Amino acid sequence: MINIFEVNETNKMIEQENLDVRTITMGISLLDCIDPDLDALNQKIYEKITTKARNLVATGDEIATEYGIPVVNKRISVTPIALVGGAACKKPEDFVTIARTLDKCAKEVGVNFIGGYSALVSKGMTEAELGEELLKIYLKNGAQGHSFEPIIAYGAHAADPHHETDDSKGSYGDAVVLDVGCLVNGYCADMTRTVFIGKASEEAKKIYAIVKEANRRGIEAAKPGARFCDVDRAARDYIEEQGYGQYFTHRTGHNIGLEVHEFGDVSFTNEEVLKPGMCFSVEPGIYVPGGIGVRIEDLVLITEDGCEVLNHFTKDLIEVEA
Repeated sequence: MINIFEVNETNKMIEQENLDVRTITMGISLLDCIDPDLDALNQKIYEKITTKARNLVATGDEIATEYGIPVVNKRISVTPIALVGGAACKKPEDFVTIARTLDKCAKEVGVNFIGGYSALVSKGMTEAELGEELLKIYLKNGAQGHSFEPIIAYGAHAADPHHETDDSKGSYGDAVVLDVGCLVNGYCADMTRTVFIGKASEEAKKIYAIVKEANRRGIEAAKPGARFCDVDRAARDYIEEQGYGQYFTHRTGHNIGLEVHEFGDVSFTNEEVLKPGMCFSVEPGIYVPGGIGVRIEDLVLITEDGCEVLNHFTKDLIEVEA
């Protein structure tokens, strides 16, 4: 039940304190979905989330319209998959199927699933503290540790693609680059997402959209018979067409496996032909010195007829509470 007094008080706070109320979150327990059969588990998760949250987006829109509260983000918080999947998951790849189910649910009901890690950005932690919290999450979920020293970069640091994580804290409006990965059974993972503290500027949104599309085009070009340089060109050409070519200052990706940076790279000089079984990153970025930095990275595995994207966290623009 919505209390009109609380709504009025909220609107007063927004006006008087310059606050920005933008997020509603629905919590859904998945403990009753636990099943020793992986397929059954995924089906139960899908059915419960899509049933419980089917009206979440519509309800958020109604609240925003009727009461004038600027609700922008509609999110769902679920029981950690490490706990839910304990009985059904016999190997790390099994947990990936649950992540894919959550991604499917997100698309079905129209929301993003925001993991515990990106939410920590809003809690005033330094870059280094975020790295320490990430390590705890990895170890708790069965990884052996970081696959490389994470790059966590607030604000102007985000515009330095090789920034070394330090004790800086973020501010309202900052882009936050999270370049992270863990080590599981001797193999390295790698992923980069960029989130924003508070509200992203219009310029930041524009840059984010360009990088996201460049990432998509690079992935689309990754298939047997193409060359590494073709993948690089697909991403780089788009960024250049949008007028930001001078700010894309590194290769588009690198090979990965037992080492996080294995021999070979995704660059305009590498004419090696792609073959099934090759695994590498696609990570275009735009870095405006002293200003905005955005990078989006996925790992792809070349298959017989294309590629499989190995990272499943959303690439929609995320604005965390300031």
